[in-house]
Amino acid sequence: MTMQEQLVAKKLKKTTAPVVAEKKVEAGLFNPDDPMVLAAKRRRAAQAADDDSDDDVAWNDEPKTLITPKPKLTLFDLDKPDSDDENTMVAKGIKNHVLPSTVPFGKIALDLNKLFYQNILSIKRHNGNKIIGHKNKRVSDNFVDIILKMFENKPITQSDLKNIKDEQMTYDTLIVQSGLHKLRKIPTNIEQTSEQMKNRLGLITGEIEAGNSNKVLLSELHELLFKMVRVHLISKNAAAAYYKNIKDTFFTL
Repeated sequence: MTMQEQLVAKKLKKTTAPVVAEKKVEAGLFNPDDPMVLAAKRRRAAQAADDDSDDDVAWNDEPKTLITPKPKLTLFDLDKPDSDDENTMVAKGIKNHVLPSTVPFGKIALDLNKLFYQNILSIKRHNGNKIIGHKNKRVSDNFVDIILKMFENKPITQSDLKNIKDEQMTYDTLIVQSGLHKLRKIPTNIEQTSEQMKNRLGLITGEIEAGNSNKVLLSELHELLFKMVRVHLISKNAAAAYYKNIKDTFFTL
C-alpha cells in the first residue's frame, strides 16, 4: 500500500470497519459522501503537505441560495505553488487550482478559497465587494466543517453547534445575516447569543465609563454594536449614535 493509501485508510478507519476501509482504499473507491470528506480542510496552510481530502464544492451565480456540491476534483495532496504567494494553494497535478472567492451564501457571499484553505471567514456582497464593518476572521476546523455541511445540503445538529461553542456568536451572526435561519431553517442559538451581546455591551460601556480608556475597548464596542445591527437587535442609526456618544465623551481629547 502506498503512503497516500495508508493516509486515506487511516482516515477511513475512524468511521468504517478496518476490513471495509482497506478494501475501499485498495480498490480506489472514494465516496464523496464519506465522513472523511469533512476532514478535507483539516490540514491546510500549516500542514498542507499532509492533507488527504477528496472533495470539492460546486457553485453558480444564483443569488440567495446555498449551492449543492458536485465533486469535481480529488485533492489528496495540497502544496504551495512555486511562487511567493503563500495564500494560494494548489492540488498536485492541478496547476494553480484556486476555489472561487465569491460564493452565494443566502443574502451574502463567502470567500470559499480563504475559508477552505486558510480557515478565514471573509464575508462579501454577491458582487464580490466587501461589506463595511466586516473584518476577516480566523475560524476553527469545526466551524469550517459546519459551513461546508450546509453547502452539501446536510443537516446541522445541536451536536455540531456544541463543537463551536466558543464561536457561537460568530456563527449565529453569520446565519442570521445570511437569512438562512429562515430561508433554509438552519438552526442557531440566536436568543442566547442576543443576551450575551447585550450583557457584553453593558460590561464594555461600564468599563469605559469607569475610566478605562483603552482603545481596544472602543474597537470592540464598534464591532459588537454592528454585530447587533446584523441580528436586528438595534438599528444602524442607533448603533452609530451610541458609538459616537461614547467616543466623543470618553476618547476625544
